[in-house]
Amino acid sequence: MKNVDLSLISYMYFRKDMSQSDIAERLGLSKVAVSRILQRAKKYNIYVVDVKLPFDRNDKLENILKERYNLKDAVVVKKPESVKEGISKYLGKVGAFYLNLTVKDNCIIGIGIGHTIGHLVNALMPMKMKNVFVVQLQGGLTNVEYYNPFSIMQKICEKLDAQGTYITSSAIVNSKEQRDLIIHKPSIGEPIYEIWQRCDKALFGIGTIDKSSFIVPNIIGKKEIEEIKRIGSVGNIMGHCFNLEGEFLKNELEEKLVSIPVNMIFNIPERIAIAGGNEKVYAIKGALSSGIITILMTDEKTAKEIINLEKIK
Repeated sequence: MKNVDLSLISYMYFRKDMSQSDIAERLGLSKVAVSRILQRAKKYNIYVVDVKLPFDRNDKLENILKERYNLKDAVVVKKPESVKEGISKYLGKVGAFYLNLTVKDNCIIGIGIGHTIGHLVNALMPMKMKNVFVVQLQGGLTNVEYYNPFSIMQKICEKLDAQGTYITSSAIVNSKEQRDLIIHKPSIGEPIYEIWQRCDKALFGIGTIDKSSFIVPNIIGKKEIEEIKRIGSVGNIMGHCFNLEGEFLKNELEEKLVSIPVNMIFNIPERIAIAGGNEKVYAIKGALSSGIITILMTDEKTAKEIINLEKIK
């Protein structure tokens, strides 16, 4: 068992006050297995008095971001130099650890698509949840397995023992009428638009303004990208573009976007954004300024750059 799994179980037992029986039931393990894992965690110094998390958090930067952007929580991690994997994969593991700790029974989770969310789902530890439903928040067709929407949905439903609703559509369609038909048609007895309205938690990445960021190859052209940039866009969340001040911007692609509407995202109680890397500093800053994020997960270098942007103003 990996150190991240030892840390998760130790955290549940010592910090979340879950009994060994509760942990065993939640993770689909025997009580004896949980007891042995805790003994192994002690052997490898995963816990002494406190639990050692599988990543280092920067409390100072977290508190600055929480205060400045009125966040419910911020998770700012330092990626060790010895870790050769990219920041997207590393943050995906951080997000998976956080979701494993915070997901609750009887909830609806909305999930975006993209590289980091794909890595999160891959790193998620299987759990035996009760009455959890997962709904896709954005259309998108891609043959890249680890962030293919169908792969993401299938894996997260399997790992949380949940039911789910898919969107069998590209992220952008030919007309508003076609988009409306997709989101309002019944899906497993209920339109996806109505399921979106009942989401308790949303997980999504933050994209920059470039063609690959929209996950719709061969649909958005150079002309459309240039127009989106011309009106001041610095980033997008599930296809919705915004400027550095956090204002969501209207553009000709918006009404053809198969994605949960912005006003509906704001109505979801817990909105978790996971993103990092130097190329996303302006995008993350704009998203934070919009107020659409309640919980941010990012890396230490990116957090410092975002805070420095405020000092320049």
